[in-house]
Amino acid sequence: MNSFLASWGGLRDKLENARIFLFLDFDGTISPIAPTPREARLPADIKTLLRKLSRCKDCKIAIISGRPLKDIKKKVGLKKIIYAGNHGFEINGAGLEYKVPISRIYRKTLLEIRKVVTRKISAIKGALIEDKGYSLAIHYRCVKKCDLRIFRAMMRRILKPYLAKKTLCVKDGKMVFELTAPKRWDKGRAVKWLLNKSEHSVRKRSIVPVYIGDDLTDEDAFRALKNNGITVVVKKPGHSCAKYYVTGISGVASLLKKVARLKGIL
Repeated sequence: MNSFLASWGGLRDKLENARIFLFLDFDGTISPIAPTPREARLPADIKTLLRKLSRCKDCKIAIISGRPLKDIKKKVGLKKIIYAGNHGFEINGAGLEYKVPISRIYRKTLLEIRKVVTRKISAIKGALIEDKGYSLAIHYRCVKKCDLRIFRAMMRRILKPYLAKKTLCVKDGKMVFELTAPKRWDKGRAVKWLLNKSEHSVRKRSIVPVYIGDDLTDEDAFRALKNNGITVVVKKPGHSCAKYYVTGISGVASLLKKVARLKGIL
């Protein structure tokens, strides 16, 4: 894995005459990780860069987040870009609108799990349930270290029968359990869907997808773009399917600035 910023010379040639489709995760990528989802904020400098890039004819932007669609649109607050909430299950913006259909059985499963988890974790201080409509997130960033083992073991016991029946999919993210539909849909498939729509509308220009993310759910997108695009993980070099890395949100800001300068808007 190479540093994106150190590799800019070669990447610049690939991006200079192409139309860039910029895919961005939110939490931990363009917004600092906060103790609770409600406290997360988009830094002003990042928002300014995204606004300028969204006005560039050679750059298209999609925010792909685990947050609900309504929430991520409010957190970012920019027009002329695409929003994909719930890991891509809800897509809206730039003339696009799509919701992945989910079954009644799955909706019933989420309701059952929410009731069980709410009752079970009431004794564990710091645990938080986030109901996203299409999915559930069980956060434990604020759980005390001495309670973490008990909490994780309890969650495994709760989820085991549902996993055995394959009525839901569970991903263990950064101090969070993400519970989503068992349907074969994730950030990677959402990216491919969006690219397919773009290729139909821009036939004479090559499109280079650039995906930036920091969490395990972003690995699906990194794999989907393995042979087609530039993938960037936001962390120190390590295990990831991404080809490049930047360190921290400041590294993401530097990346966006380079793209903006390349397109003559900064």
